[in-house]
Amino acid sequence: LYAVARVWEQAVMDRSIAMRSAYGARYNSNPWFEFGSVSGETAIGAPSSTGYSATALVVQLKRAMTAAATAWPNTLFRLPANFCGYTGCMEDLFAHCRTLRNCAIGGPDPELPLPVETVTRTIQANRYFRGLDGGTDLRGIIPWVGETQDLGYVNTVAKRCCEPASDFVTYQRDTMHNSYKVFIRRDGTGGAPGDTNVWTTLLSYLAATPLNDLVYQHGCPSNMGSCTP
Repeated sequence: LYAVARVWEQAVMDRSIAMRSAYGARYNSNPWFEFGSVSGETAIGAPSSTGYSATALVVQLKRAMTAAATAWPNTLFRLPANFCGYTGCMEDLFAHCRTLRNCAIGGPDPELPLPVETVTRTIQANRYFRGLDGGTDLRGIIPWVGETQDLGYVNTVAKRCCEPASDFVTYQRDTMHNSYKVFIRRDGTGGAPGDTNVWTTLLSYLAATPLNDLVYQHGCPSNMGSCTP
């Protein structure tokens, strides 16, 4: 069960751009507001019968990225990239991001294996970001935002990625050279909704870990020109 805005259509993306531009006008100057946004994940599960086209989506995402760069001139905006539907689409999106000094990429899927799997997942965006599969290594060039939406420690059914939390941290730090890490607490993904053990365990780990072990990229990614690290 899912619903998604038809953002591959120009008229719908126009409304999305207008909404996010209004957010930018309100929050760009707020020093506590770290990220604007472009859209949802690049992976859209809409069937072709809806008129969905990966090529059309990339065109509209690039429009949204350009608009976000204008709407958030002093604030990073983020493209939540994971998969897209044709060969070369990630290079196209990432190359466009590189031309925009306040563009960040990242998440929502790390390549770590799920506890119930025996092989590591392959995430298209993460591989291209590191220069694999024909991409250009963008680590240190564009800010990478490492995200996990589920952390499972207690309930076997609820387990997603990554156990223990140190696996996620070292993956984002050592493999992806992240500038940011994002942990999203979500209910309804299996197991007991609201199970706080997952998050108290994570917070205990973060509290006990030196900052330098959590953050890899201390400097200013080169697409930003200059910034205060």
